[in-house]
Amino acid sequence: MNESKLDVKKRAVIEIAENLFLSQGLATTEMKEIARCASISRSTLYRMFDSRETLAFAVADKCLHELFDPKPMEIYGTDRSGFEILRSYSSNLIETMIQGVRYVKYLSEFDQMFSGDYPDTPEARKYVQFNRQRHDRQILLNILRLGTEDGSIRGDIDANMLELTIGNTLLGVAQRILPREKNYRQEYGYGREILYNVMELMLESVRNKDA
Repeated sequence: MNESKLDVKKRAVIEIAENLFLSQGLATTEMKEIARCASISRSTLYRMFDSRETLAFAVADKCLHELFDPKPMEIYGTDRSGFEILRSYSSNLIETMIQGVRYVKYLSEFDQMFSGDYPDTPEARKYVQFNRQRHDRQILLNILRLGTEDGSIRGDIDANMLELTIGNTLLGVAQRILPREKNYRQEYGYGREILYNVMELMLESVRNKDA
């Protein structure tokens, strides 16, 4: 389907807002600056997006796409156990977050700004819907189910809860450490190693030790 001229303009504005939000922070970026960088008037910008918060959801949606772009299960090999695939999947996710640390940092800012109720806007609803239906979540769920079926992953843990726990824990620890990794190394002597260690602790807790 061809994009309308308005859709093209809105997408361009979102890209400009993304660059500003990621480079100088969500809280310090003003709509007048976005309008100036987009070479449009503020009134035109407000006709497209009624607030900075509305734009923030559109950018958060893009960041999630960048971090959680799903990889097909086939890339992990078809002759491996579900637990082995889970390890590869988790490690791959961490590597993606390390490479996309600016997206991780933005989502941390976003979470702080919207710690209460989300606004009732199309962008916010789209963001929530995408989070609920992310394809990478289904892939992780399939990996967990494969592991319980082949006996490599414990079968006494709810797979849906486990999928949410793994994804949210790794992202949460990444948000805490990766944007401040240099400081962490100065203070504690460790950086991303903590994230990998959390991964190993989670994996060990779900591994079927009787397999």
